[in-house]
Amino acid sequence: MNITQSPNMRTHYLIPNKSDALYGCVVNGVGMQDVEPHADYPINNHPTGYMFDTERGRILQEYQLLYIVKGSGKFSKSSGTYDISQGTVILLRPGVWHSYKPLKESGWCEFFIGFQGELV
Repeated sequence: MNITQSPNMRTHYLIPNKSDALYGCVVNGVGMQDVEPHADYPINNHPTGYMFDTERGRILQEYQLLYIVKGSGKFSKSSGTYDISQGTVILLRPGVWHSYKPLKESGWCEFFIGFQGELV
């Protein structure tokens, strides 16, 4: 398990094994990130496999649910760019390009869970 902890970020990236996959749904990681207004995003100690440049976006190899509990921002995918506000939940799909970021003037607090498996 890879754990990242700081005052504004707490993540747990799990290392699933073959017996975990037998359940049909495996959690790869969970966490939260509280991004203050005018702070850099993503935070520079993000794990390498999940790090991304908000201008170039990224493609994940798993599903992720992203829940914004405070603040606002922008979410982009191939069909366009959308406003994000408090209470927004986004489902990120494997193999699909996306990008998201908080607005500089508001920041945001996000919670996420990454998962995969044949039941999904």
